[in-house]
This record gives sequence, C-alpha cells and structure tokens, in this order.
Amino acid sequence: MSLRLSGQETETLRGMTAGDDAVLGQRARAILYWVEDPNVGRAAVASGLRPGQVQFWVRAFERSRLGAFPPALVPPGDGKPATPATGAADAVEAAPAAPAPVPTASRRAARGTRLRIRAADPIVGALARIVAVQRARLKRLEAAALSGDVEAVHDMRVAIRRLRAALRIGRPHLRRKALRRLRGGLRAAAQVLGTVRDLDVILANAEGYRSRSGATGESLGGWMALLEAERLEARQALHAFLAGKRYTRLLGDLDAFLGDPARYAASGAGPAGGAGAHPDPAGSPRVRDVLPAALWGQFAAVRAYEAVEVPSLRALHALRIEIKRYRYLLEFFQGVLGVVSVRPLLELAVRAQDHLGRLHDADVASQRLRAYSAERAVPEAGETAAASAYQAELESELGGLVRTFPTLWDGVAGIVPRRRLGRILARI
Repeated sequence: MSLRLSGQETETLRGMTAGDDAVLGQRARAILYWVEDPNVGRAAVASGLRPGQVQFWVRAFERSRLGAFPPALVPPGDGKPATPATGAADAVEAAPAAPAPVPTASRRAARGTRLRIRAADPIVGALARIVAVQRARLKRLEAAALSGDVEAVHDMRVAIRRLRAALRIGRPHLRRKALRRLRGGLRAAAQVLGTVRDLDVILANAEGYRSRSGATGESLGGWMALLEAERLEARQALHAFLAGKRYTRLLGDLDAFLGDPARYAASGAGPAGGAGAHPDPAGSPRVRDVLPAALWGQFAAVRAYEAVEVPSLRALHALRIEIKRYRYLLEFFQGVLGVVSVRPLLELAVRAQDHLGRLHDADVASQRLRAYSAERAVPEAGETAAASAYQAELESELGGLVRTFPTLWDGVAGIVPRRRLGRILARI
C-alpha cells in the first residue's frame, strides 16, 4: 500500500502526534511513518501500535483521509482527499473520499480528553469529571463494539481501565462500601472486554505473520480456527453482558456517583482546621493536596523494578501495569501539571507501556500455540511446520523486546524524568 500526503495532511498529522491525546498521536505517527517506510512491523515499533492496528489505520486513512479522525482535529475543508503538490498523477493514486471504516461512535470517543481540572479543585469533584468523560465514552462505543469493531472493543476496554484507575486514585477519599458494587461491575466489564480483545490481538498478529511469510491459507489453520471459535463465544458473552442487567446497573451506579459525588466522599477527608487546614469549608482535600503524593507513590512503584536485575516475563507484565497507572495519573491531571511540561514524561510512559504490551502479547500467543501443538494427537505435517516457524518468530520477538526494553527504562525512571517530575510537582 503506497500512501502520499498533502502538505496540510502532513501538518495536521504531526500536530496530532504532539497533541494531548496519546492514542490519536500513535495512529497519526503510524501513518506518517508508513509514508516513509511502508512496513507494518517497523511502523508498529515506531508508533507503539500493534501490526494489525497499523494496517487498520493506514487503510482507514487511504479511504477517508483526515475524515478518519475526529472532525474537531481536522482543519475546515481538509477532511477530503487532498491533491499533493507533486502533480496530477499523485491525485489519481489518492484514495477517493468514502465513509470511514471506523464507526462514528468510536471516532467521537477520542474527543475531549483534556479535562478542566484545577489544582484548587476538591479531589472528589476532579474524579467525578474523569468518570464523566469515560462514562460518556462507554455509551458512545456500545453500538460499535456490538457490531464487532475491534478498535471499539479496545477503546471500550481502555475506558473501563481508566474508570478503575480513577476510583483507585480516589480510594483514600471515597467511601469504599458505597462504591463496592460499582467496582465489581467495572471488574466484570474489564474481564469480558479483555477476553475479546486478547483474542482479537492474537488473531490479528497471526494473520499478519501469514501475510508476511507468504504462508498458505491452511498454515496455522487449525489453531486459528480454534481461536476464532473462542472469539465467537467471547463476543456472544460480551453481547449478553452489554445487553444485560449487570451492565445497565453499572451505568446506573456511575450515574449515581456523578449525580452526587459528595455523597460518596469519605467522612473527615482532610483536616478540619488549624495549621494546614484547607480553604474549602467542608475540609475536602484539593487536587494539589493529593496529586503530589499520588504521583510520587506511583512513580516509586514503577522505579522499584530497577532492583530486579533479570526480570521475568511475569515481572515485566506487572511493571507494565504500574507504568499504565503512572501514565493515567499524568493524563488525568495534565492540565494541572502543565500540558507542555508533562508531555515528555507521558510520551515515554506510553512508549514503555506499549513496548511491554507487545511483549505480553507475544508471550501469550507463544504459550497458547505451544499448548495447542502439545495437545494435538496427530498434527498435520504442514501445520506442524507452520506452527514451529511462527513459534520461532514469537520467541525471537520476545527476546528482542526483552533486550531492547532497557533503552526505554531511563526515559521512564531515570534521573532526568525524576527531576522533571519534581519540578512539575513543586509548581502546583
């Protein structure tokens, strides 16, 4: 797939890579890299996306150009294919305008990621704003997820993760019993969405391998057919969940929290008077009272892994979770921390998280393929050879990701990000 950009398209995509929405930035970066080097694997590494996601967004851009992105980010009149300045021949190669392959609900879900949170805001009110954005995102993504849109399932899963992260941040300041059912509903949603998403990723990567290797349709056919059957069951479970009472109750619990956040605040949160008392008469801790300790604490949870000389794959997976929590804190409160100041920390956290995410995906696929091969009583010769070749590629990818991760580590937990984080927190 060859792809050419107009000057305006290039400028707009570069603006997205430097913007506040890390997910959109990855997608724009993948397209920009593809123009220079149309290789799925290298574009995936450069952008932090998975190979299947790179293919999806390149095709989306070919069909709809900038119309594949939220309209709010596209300059007027630039959502249609533009003719590059190199000549009329390029205009013929540009894909004609067409409806974007991503459902409207999924595209709109990326809007409004910068929250209007101030340092002096009560922390419970700030958390409510975070919850409101993610709750709206869930509702907008439902139809697309039910239709089988893999990116909508991914985005919905991310929204659930962010909701859980927000409640985790607020744990010391919220009444735990009042939110117990809500947390249980979010955990159930994460499980059902995660099962579908994990199978989407394994199948997309396996299909990408078959395309790269020029393998025949029968190669890995038995294993992939088994995974397809599992995914069908997982999607049916997802449909049942989204149409069922538990999900309806989850949305209702979120709405109840948003309707009166103060009712969920822990009693006696913050000093009531004397030295260090908050100006809020209710004594509610402010964002500036909570955020420094929360961020340093999460940064410490990440940095603790530098004591592990040779981390196992399990340890690296646990580290990815800690980095993700650190990233969400930076994202939620970037308006307070300073968008420009926090951007380098956020970008490096995203790169490290995505790197470890690809490692985890390769590990899961390798384990599942190995188990499938071991359970086959009489495997077909062709499939055995294909499975062995793919297993070898997965093992090679795992080794490469483990070896190259230290190059990202200093950018996340080294002396430079520590000093930057300290300076940022001192200003709030």
